[in-house]
Amino acid sequence: MDNQLELIAKSYDKAIDLGRKGINLYKDLPEYITNAPDYPKYKMEMEVGSGGSECKEIKDYLLPDTNMKFIDLGCALNFMFKGYNQWPSIYHGVDISVKTIQLLNEFVAEKKLLIPRICVSHS
Repeated sequence: MDNQLELIAKSYDKAIDLGRKGINLYKDLPEYITNAPDYPKYKMEMEVGSGGSECKEIKDYLLPDTNMKFIDLGCALNFMFKGYNQWPSIYHGVDISVKTIQLLNEFVAEKKLLIPRICVSHS
């Protein structure tokens, strides 16, 4: 299991390195993905913002307010890309990718945001 997590972390790190070079890994997906029966639904949900953690129903369910703390396990980039940085609650991010955490720390510093903790965990 540890080896599997290490491979996943390395793939995230590689995706961030490529993204910093301007390479969009989602632009030209292979046909075995785009021809999958569920791909059109996934694509539509991503385009309208209803298929991931940015989903309105998730925010409505969680009702983040200033007295709440949230821990985001395994997808710390939600803070950047899914609008968690706009929630009034306190955010804690944990991810297995060192470069994900570095990118998140850069985002936090650039935006002058205060978040109590973002860290890498391999176990």
